[in-house]
Parts: sequence; structure tokens; C-alpha cells
Amino acid sequence: MHVRHIYFAVQSDADFHKVCIKAEGVLLALTRPKQPVDQFEKLAQSLSDCPSAANGGDLGWITPESCPPELYNELFCQSDWLSGKGIHPRLVRTQHGLHIVEVLARKKTRKQAFNALKTPMPETLANPTSLPSGFVQLSSKLSGEHLDSAKSTDDDPTSVTMTPSDTPDANDGLLDRLRHFQSDYFPAHQQRFQDLVAKGQHPKTLFIGCSDSRVVPYLLTGAGPGELFIVRNVGALVPPYDGSHGLHGTMAAIEFAVLSLKVERIIVCGHSHCGAIRTAYHGAPPEARALQNWLELTKEALLPVQPCAEAFHRTEQRSVVLQMERLMDYPMVRREVEARKLTLHGWHYVIETGQVHVFDASRGDFIPCTEATSSGTGPYTPYSDPPQL
Repeated sequence: MHVRHIYFAVQSDADFHKVCIKAEGVLLALTRPKQPVDQFEKLAQSLSDCPSAANGGDLGWITPESCPPELYNELFCQSDWLSGKGIHPRLVRTQHGLHIVEVLARKKTRKQAFNALKTPMPETLANPTSLPSGFVQLSSKLSGEHLDSAKSTDDDPTSVTMTPSDTPDANDGLLDRLRHFQSDYFPAHQQRFQDLVAKGQHPKTLFIGCSDSRVVPYLLTGAGPGELFIVRNVGALVPPYDGSHGLHGTMAAIEFAVLSLKVERIIVCGHSHCGAIRTAYHGAPPEARALQNWLELTKEALLPVQPCAEAFHRTEQRSVVLQMERLMDYPMVRREVEARKLTLHGWHYVIETGQVHVFDASRGDFIPCTEATSSGTGPYTPYSDPPQL
């Protein structure tokens, strides 16, 4: 492949976050429409930390044998690049920095198996004369020694070794979906994603939902990228702020959403046929120690009755209200609610009907969204403006 790049070195004392912002800004500039034809060369000359900067970032023709191992996967193993797509600039991270890489042209060559490249790679890197000029100084940093540290499986008939030249599994539906996203969905929404990188994320809603695969927040809300800040766990539970049940990622997500992202809504979404609620009644397996402790958070919502469909349904809704009550114990949540900058929404999603019931604090009950006058607030006394005297 004929490759050029802009290299942002990351020294041990450097602020990696700042380097990322710088590199992402350059990538965004390069992908905007109607760029001057020499834009890449000028940016490489002024910004790149690679010796190739003098040549506008041009690394010349790179082969699998001469490519540093950390860039090998991106340049020679990505299906979109090999098929002729994806030659636009791409940001690649290595252990020494960030590269904005662009493939200018390619020639068809026979791909070698990774095991065949593993042995000669250190020798290739050790011989500067065998490398394109732009990689000479980088080769002292990019070492192939880590390739040898992995346990060899060549002599183990029971092992399965994947190499970059392996033919993709025809039954790998997940891989097909990843490729569909890259080739079909992303190009149609590329500007949106780039704006979210350049301007940062500013979601208005924190969605606290169950991990259940049948609950899809983006489908329920019709939201797009950047609109929801999502935290999911078994049961859509909110740990007490007092730390009595330890510290949890859910707590951190709530704090981050309210204090840093300044969300305006928090949704707690339970659902029908919730496995967490059923397990809370019937008990978790003995080996599931974390699950047993986690489901202690549902105890206040459980009913003193024999488990049945109606009990599960009522408990699912009771649990949603319980989590909203716990949210009001978070000082930053209460402060924003009382300042009327934040609202709480309790939802119960009935999977089999598609109906979402929203909690109405004034009525103390869940109302079908088709009949409700709002998306639900509570469980605090609704605030109203004081009467005019």
C-alpha cells in the first residue's frame, strides 16, 4: 500500500487527552468537504512528529513485511480497506502515539499468515535499510518482541489460532452487522459523529435501565447518537448514596451525568418479565454471590405474597418508584430537582404490548403513555409557582 500519515507522539510526561483532542481536530479538518488537495501535506509538515513530515507525511509503499506490527492490523487486516473502501483518513492508536493514516493506492499482493510474519518481523525492524524512510526512526520504538511473548499454539492440536489471513466465518452474523454499520449506517451519519467528537457530548437525558436484551433505550425514546447517557444493570437499580451497599458504577454514572453533563431528565425504566425481580423472589444460584448482594436492593419493593405474575408485575413497578426515591437521596440530584433544573421519570415497559406506563406522582400510579399527559415525574411533590398576591 502507498501510505501517508501524520504522527502525534505521546511522551511519558505528555497529556494524552490533549494529544487526542489535537489529533481528532486534525482528522475532522481533513474529512470536511472541499478541502485543498495539499491540505494533508501541509498539516503533516507542520504537525507530524515523524521524519516523513518533510515529505508531507508520505511513507511510500508499505508491505506486510516492512510494516510495524502495531500498524499491520489496521493497514492489512481491515476488510473495508482491502476491498477498496475506507481510503479516507483514519485515526489509529499505537502504544507510542496516534497516527492519522491515509491509503493513497494499493497493489494486490498475496497475504501472508501472521505466524509467517511473526519470526522475521523483529529482524525487519532491526534493519533500517529494509524499511521505508519514514519508518526508520519509528522502528526503534515499535518492537515486535511482544509477539514472541505469547504462548505458541502451533504444536497444540486442540488450540485454535486466528491469523489475519483467516477467511471470515460465513456464519458470523455479528461481524456482518459491524461491517454494515461501517459501510452503510456510518457514512450516512458521519457528520453527526464528527460533530459529537468536535463539540463533545451534551445529552439531555440519563437513562437508567435494565440489562435485559429486550429493552432497547434508543427504540423506546427514538433518540439518536449523543442524545442519551445510558447506564444499565441487572434490574435497573440505584444503589443508596450513603455507600451502605458499596460503591458502584451506577453511582458514578449518576454523579457524572448530573454534575458534569448537566442532564435535565433522569429516566428509571423497569419492564415486564424482569428476571431480576423473579430472581429476587426465588433466589439466585449459590455461586452468584455478587448477584445475591445486588438484589438486596430490591427487598423494599418485594411483596409478602406467594410469587405469581401479578406480584411480579406490581413489584416491577414498585421497584421503579423505589429507585426514584433513592435518587432523591443523591444531594446533587435533589439540589437540581429543587432548583427545577432536573426532572425524574419512572417508566414501566410492557414488552409484549409495546406500551410504556409512566409514573404519575400526583396520582401515585402508573399511567399508559397513550393516556398520560406527560412522560411522568416524581416521586416528589410537583412544584408550582406561588400564587400571585
